[in-house]
Amino acid sequence: REKAFYFKSQASTISKNCKSKNINFYKCDDKKSARKIIADLVLKFKRKKGITNLGYADSVSLHQIEIFEEIEKIPDLDINNPLKRWPDGKYEVFGSMPPGKLNLPVDEYYGLMGKLWDKMRETMLADIFIAGANALSIKGQIVSIDGTGNRVSAMAFGPSKIIIVVGRNKITKDLQSAISRNFDIAAPLTYLRHNEKHHNRHFNPCMNIGWCPDCRSPRRGCLNLVIINGATKINKDRIHLVLVNEDLGY
Repeated sequence: REKAFYFKSQASTISKNCKSKNINFYKCDDKKSARKIIADLVLKFKRKKGITNLGYADSVSLHQIEIFEEIEKIPDLDINNPLKRWPDGKYEVFGSMPPGKLNLPVDEYYGLMGKLWDKMRETMLADIFIAGANALSIKGQIVSIDGTGNRVSAMAFGPSKIIIVVGRNKITKDLQSAISRNFDIAAPLTYLRHNEKHHNRHFNPCMNIGWCPDCRSPRRGCLNLVIINGATKINKDRIHLVLVNEDLGY
């Protein structure tokens, strides 16, 4: 009850700050209500002339609210989920392979990864783009970090509509705290997730020391930091922030 009450206080402040920045704000009590709001938004956008396709970023939060299954119920929508995976964690682009670590010749691996990158590039011109974020300041600043940059690029420019899902655990008191959260919490946990669940091989020092030492690891993924601080008046219906009263993602 205490967390729920405090969340309402935080959400009220964030809502006011988002309004002044032309960020459309939606407060959700749980994953179920977040799922409904997102599906309703997609349906609303789809009714507009020319909006026919939807793209996703890779996001633990989106999996946790089970939005993929909900969106698939919407007819006549071209969906691009480039980072979709098989149950054992491998990208679908690699095809159905035996369980366990990926074992492909280098040339074949890079050829398939090229196809994956092409599909990620396509999402940058989707009509609707759905993603999670790594941090949200009380002032309404949405802060995210990427290795490839596909997610943060699309958040900043490209898709006509973007829906950003954030759990209450990612709320910070100011911009600097939001930036620090990206480097010290979100990035290391993402590397660990990829190693444990998706057969990647990250050996970055933050995973072992518990904070970001600004390393130069060849597998470093905290390379592209983007701060969404609002939208211009002409684009006031572009950014849609869905804040959920549950802990989501990292």
